[in-house]
Parts: sequence; structure tokens; C-alpha cells
Amino acid sequence: MSGIIDFNAIAGALATRFSAVNVTAPTNETPIRTSTEKLPSQMPGTPAVLISLETVSFNYHASARTGTAIYHAKFYLERVRDTGRNATLLYKWVSALYGQVDGQIHLGLSSYVNWAEVTATNPGVLTYAGESYEGIDLQVTVHLGEGISPVA
Repeated sequence: MSGIIDFNAIAGALATRFSAVNVTAPTNETPIRTSTEKLPSQMPGTPAVLISLETVSFNYHASARTGTAIYHAKFYLERVRDTGRNATLLYKWVSALYGQVDGQIHLGLSSYVNWAEVTATNPGVLTYAGESYEGIDLQVTVHLGEGISPVA
């Protein structure tokens, strides 16, 4: 447990975990086209996953700082159209997405990421750049730790 926490690197690692390279789309569905932490001004082609940081909290110990960072991996399926069809399809995408950090809980950043886990999934309507999309908001909790040298 050492190193300076790089929150951008964590977001980038999450974007990789939720990319088409790692996520198998439901049968006969379009794979994820974009997965990024670099939030665009307009929605890229869908399906897309956009990563954002919500909050960070810390606890301090004699020579360590631990805490959690809450990220959101927002999966945008398509603009709101056929709610009945999309509800079923969203359930299939939840199955494809929720376990994406299980295989690499340190996100390749083990010097300060103790583990990451999807702690909530919320399917429904998501808004981006003034447009409504069917989608899933996956909350990812990243457990952090780093050594510190406090001085008086």
C-alpha cells in the first residue's frame, strides 16, 4: 500500500474494464462502441459507457490513508424509444456488465487500489447532453490505501 492515488488512472482502468474488449454484448446486440473517462460534449455512438467520479472519502491512521472512491460507469443503450423492448434488453446488459471488475479487482493499480467492486446497478432513463437514453448506472466502489508520513 504505497504511491500517490491517481484518480484519472482509476477512471481509465474502469473504462477499459467496461470496453468491448472485456464485455460480451448480449446475443445479436451491438457491442459497446465507446467506453471512456474523457467525457465528450455530445454522446458518442451507442451503446457507450462513460465513467465519472462522484465522491472520495478518506480515513487516516498512523502511517496510512485509506478510503473509498465512488465512480459511476453509466451505460447508455440508445435514445428512449421502445420501453418494453429496452427493459428486457437492459436486464441482459446488466448480466453482461455487473461482473466486469471481478477479474481484475486491483484494476492494474495495486499500489493504491486495494479492490474495486460494482456495488449497485440502476437500470432506467439516463440523461446526457440534454438527451434521454435507456441505460444502466453502475456504481463502482474503489477501496483505496496509501502510505503517508505525517509530520507535526
